[in-house]
Amino acid sequence: MRIYCLFLFCLLFSLPLFAQYPVKIKGKVTDSISGEPIPFANVFVPGKFIGTTSDTAGNYAFSVPKKTDSITVQVIGYKSQTKFPNAESGQTLNFQLRQEDMMLSVITVKPGENPADVLMRQIIARKKFQTVNAFSQLQWQAYTKYQIDLDNISKNDLEDSKLVSLFPHIKDYIDTVGLKGRAVLPIFISENLADMKFKRPSKTQETIKAIRFSGIQQEDLITELLGNVNQNFDIYENLMSVMGKNFVSPIADYSLNIYKYNLNYFDTLYIDGEPHSGQSKARWTKA
Repeated sequence: MRIYCLFLFCLLFSLPLFAQYPVKIKGKVTDSISGEPIPFANVFVPGKFIGTTSDTAGNYAFSVPKKTDSITVQVIGYKSQTKFPNAESGQTLNFQLRQEDMMLSVITVKPGENPADVLMRQIIARKKFQTVNAFSQLQWQAYTKYQIDLDNISKNDLEDSKLVSLFPHIKDYIDTVGLKGRAVLPIFISENLADMKFKRPSKTQETIKAIRFSGIQQEDLITELLGNVNQNFDIYENLMSVMGKNFVSPIADYSLNIYKYNLNYFDTLYIDGEPHSGQSKARWTKA
């Protein structure tokens, strides 16, 4: 009885080791008609997280549990194939796959409406709720800036300039704007800060807090700017007047016929210095 129990114990102890002993399987995956190797085919044990892929020559090799009952090969464009290995280690299983015809559904792509136009149309529709006249009383602080630049220039272009010869130091202030990398040289800047109050129907009060001029001090230019420094810009109006010249607002009632809009989804909107990714920024250029 003692010998029998010892034999039974050894048998039970050896079964898990026997079941977990790995079996090495290798082989090649090829086309059943041309015999050409099929690279990057998926070779795996169904239902298990065990598998590998064939190399550029179609060869594969990996180890599986001894009691693995099947090996499957799958690759796009071919019918999958399954084979059944035996318990012997080091066996070779070659797969010859047949090509599979794949019928793809037809997808028709048609140009739709510019999403920027959809957004701008919604903004225009709500202008009446955002304009100054939509409020009985309103108070805000206005900052106005005029800047005159010499456009698309270089330092070499300024060597023979009579205007710049009077102010040689301004050549050090050439800047580059984002549009096509053009170089500009600011020669005059006017800034105005004011407190604004509005009361319906059309009473407006403006208190100038500060005025500053920088650059070339030319009396005619300063007089012209002083005559326009107190004007207010209302982007919700169809026309905006700048120094006596009218410009069509980018959100005018008819702006879609004048401007082309574009939505750039990769811009980042900063609110109080914090980035808010995913926000769209509308850009407009004259058609």
